[in-house]
Amino acid sequence: MLRPVRPIQPAGDRDLAEQVAELRAVLEEIVHGIRADEAIFAFPLTSDATIGASPTEHTHVYQEALSGSGTSFMLASTPMTGSDRLWMNGLRLQRVGSAPALNEYMISGAAITLGTVKDSADHLVADYETDTDTAHTHTYHEALVGAGTGFTLGATPVAGSERVYWNGIRLRRVVSSPSLNEYTISGTTITLGFFKDSADSLVAAYNTTTDTTHAHSYHVALSGTGTSFTVPITPLAGSVRLIWNRLRLRQVGASPGLNEYTISGTAMTLGFSKDAADSLEVEFDT
Repeated sequence: MLRPVRPIQPAGDRDLAEQVAELRAVLEEIVHGIRADEAIFAFPLTSDATIGASPTEHTHVYQEALSGSGTSFMLASTPMTGSDRLWMNGLRLQRVGSAPALNEYMISGAAITLGTVKDSADHLVADYETDTDTAHTHTYHEALVGAGTGFTLGATPVAGSERVYWNGIRLRRVVSSPSLNEYTISGTTITLGFFKDSADSLVAAYNTTTDTTHAHSYHVALSGTGTSFTVPITPLAGSVRLIWNRLRLRQVGASPGLNEYTISGTAMTLGFSKDAADSLEVEFDT
């Protein structure tokens, strides 16, 4: 059952800033209340880790929007095995081998089958890699600090490769006039469709074109309970993406809090305790 949150009071004579502040507080309660014992967000992870054995050259396809409605969709290309990541309305779906249920999907070649019907208004996006003779490197976890709607990246991303996360939820890229949970990008400039407070977490992940080759790890499930976990291989610095119950966590240097973690070598420390029923999935490059 979803946990109750406090109701939003009628606007009355309150100014817009007070109303926005209250709405933000309620949204944070909802986000922080997501746990594995709440059925709509609960799913177990399979142990279908795919770890690259040696460096390989490849290119990426990002943010391929899958339009229409239904449960069956076709990608433009066949992904490298284990490289697909599927997002529905900003939240990550789980890949399973067969019979997908709510918040799950399966893939065969370029064919994707959802475990629930997608409405035409839903935003479904696929990230994946394809085998081509193109080399590049990654920049991950670039924290965009400060407040406002305009932010500048440290480098120009490969076209279509950027992924922007606000307080753990993936935002949607649009061409113009972004609204809530949307953004636009031009060169290194990101423009949000809403105001970011200084306390909000805003993270951009993207690729840059350089002559570097590497291999990837995908869908590695971290089982057990507690705050300390070990990844099987030392990740490429800055390449770790940690997803807990469909929300992306924030990497910090020390003293992690709620929805945060630190990593040193292969040792990962959460800022909160993971229950046995929680899903914890790590992605990283080597």
